[in-house]
Order: sequence, then structure tokens, then C-alpha cells
Amino acid sequence: MSQRGFTLIETMVVIGILTITVAVAIPNYIQWSSNRALKSDILNLRSDLQIARMAAISNNQPVSLQFNVNPLNAPDTVQYVVFLDSGGVAGGAGNGTWDAGEPLINQVGQQAVPWDDASFVRRLSSEIGFSGAAPSIAFVGSGMRVLPAGGVQVSIAMRNAYGMSRAISVTPIGEVIAAPIGGG
Repeated sequence: MSQRGFTLIETMVVIGILTITVAVAIPNYIQWSSNRALKSDILNLRSDLQIARMAAISNNQPVSLQFNVNPLNAPDTVQYVVFLDSGGVAGGAGNGTWDAGEPLINQVGQQAVPWDDASFVRRLSSEIGFSGAAPSIAFVGSGMRVLPAGGVQVSIAMRNAYGMSRAISVTPIGEVIAAPIGGG
């Protein structure tokens, strides 16, 4: 009579090999996931800047993108909104600050009354931070960038916990450019 099956030693060897494989794979997966999140955030931010520029041109009014607004009360989260910078109830038009009454613009360029839809507030991955202060960026009806003021290119640099960095630059004429920084 023959016996079938695996011995205890064979089973332990297989479990040991699987444990080593998983121990090597998990850190690589975590880094890959963090890098993908950074690339995704950069692509979304670039798209939103282009939407802001197109909305300014189509509405012939200032449209701004403002960082670190926190209407959803989510601490330690980098958030931003794209909005028609018309001045709202008490604000100044084109000031780059989201004032009460200024309509938000979603990812497809549609407007909404402020606060009525949380999907209009964009969030960046929690492990991503800015290399410097994140400015408000505003475009006017011609598509030119007016905030921050000046004739130089404005760059927003982001990085993840693994040292990968990416930047988005907006030229004075409103061109939006995304690029890696250094060895990223």
C-alpha cells in the first residue's frame, strides 16, 4: 500500500520559500504603489489646470485653482478646488481665493453651487507633500495666467515618501507642463 501526500518537511520548505518571496515583494509593491499615486496626482492636477484654463476662456472670466481649502474637514489632506473666480458674495473677482458664492468647476468643466457636491473638491494622495508653498493659480479669459503675478514660470513640485519627485509648471501664457525632477 502506497501513501500519498506531502511530508511535514516538504510543507515547511514550501512555506519558507513563500515567506521569503512575500518579504521581498511587499516593500517593492508599497514603493510602486506610492510612485503610481504620485504620477496619478500629477496627471490629475495637470488636467485640472488645463480645465481651469479652458473654463476661463469659455466663460471669459477668471478661473482659479486654490490649494489647501478644507471644506470636507479632512485634516492632513492636501485638497484643492477649481472655481469661477467671479468675486462671489463679498470677495474680489480674480483674487485667487475661493469666496462664498463662487461656483466650483468639476473635472469635466461643469459648474456647481459651492458646497453642494463633495466631488468638486479634489484630494491629493496623503503621502504626497509640496516642496514649497502651493500658490493659487488663476487664468483670465484669454487663457493667460495672472496669479501668481509676474512673467516667470510657476512650478508646483510634489514628492512621495520614497524620494520620487514630479513638477508641474505653468507659464505666463498659460501652458501647463509636467516633468520629472532629478532622478525621479
